[in-house]
Amino acid sequence: MENKPEFVEDPRFHVCFREMIISYIFFFAFFVLVMLATYTLGNHFVLGLPLWFLVAGIILPVVFIIIAYILTEYVFEDTPLDPYLE
Repeated sequence: MENKPEFVEDPRFHVCFREMIISYIFFFAFFVLVMLATYTLGNHFVLGLPLWFLVAGIILPVVFIIIAYILTEYVFEDTPLDPYLE
């Protein structure tokens, strides 16, 4: 048997995997909330728009843009992609 060096996993993979899971949860929550708003809210008019459109097309995207900004500023880390890190 050859004496091969032991595989050491790069710690950046853990950071990237955590951020991937957060991103999937973010987009899944957005999708579910938009679908719920679209199919459950009635045709009541608010500001001249149907309530389902106001919530699913205007309010939720603005809220999730703010959440995405908070995630990128305070949760996600700036991960270097250099292959020669020590």
